[in-house]
Amino acid sequence: MNDERSFLPVPLQDLIDLFHGPLEAVSFPDVDTGALARLVAEVESAHEAVLAAEAALAAARKERETRLEVLTQKAQRALAYAKVFAEDDADLSAKLATIRLPTGGRTPSPLGALDVLPAAPRKRGRPRKVEVEPLHLPELAPAGA
Repeated sequence: MNDERSFLPVPLQDLIDLFHGPLEAVSFPDVDTGALARLVAEVESAHEAVLAAEAALAAARKERETRLEVLTQKAQRALAYAKVFAEDDADLSAKLATIRLPTGGRTPSPLGALDVLPAAPRKRGRPRKVEVEPLHLPELAPAGA
C-alpha cells in the first residue's frame, strides 16, 4: 500500500496502513479509517495539482529561455547595426560601447550581466601611424674565411 501513497511521509503511510489493517474496525471520535481515507484523497488531489503546476512551470521556463535566446540573437544583430550607424556620433557610440550582450548561445541571467564590467569607450578615428625603424642585422662573415 505504501507505493500508492508515495506522496505521503513514511510515518503517515505507516499509520494509514495500520488503519487499513489491524485498526480498520476501530473508531475514535472524528478519526477512523474512512475519515483518514478521505483526507488522504484530498492530499493526493493537492499533490497532483502541485505536480501539474510544476510541469507547467518547467514548460513556461523552457519557453521563456527559448524566446530569450531568440531575442538575444536579434539584439546582438541590432547592436552591431547600431554601432555602424553611430560611427559619426561620439555620444551614441560611447553609449553603445557600454552594452555587453551575451554571446555563444548563452542567455542572460534575470539579473543581467552584473559580473561584466563595461569596457572603456572605443577611440574614434584612424589609429596613429607608428614609425617602424628598419631592422639592422649584423653582416655574417662567409663560412670559409
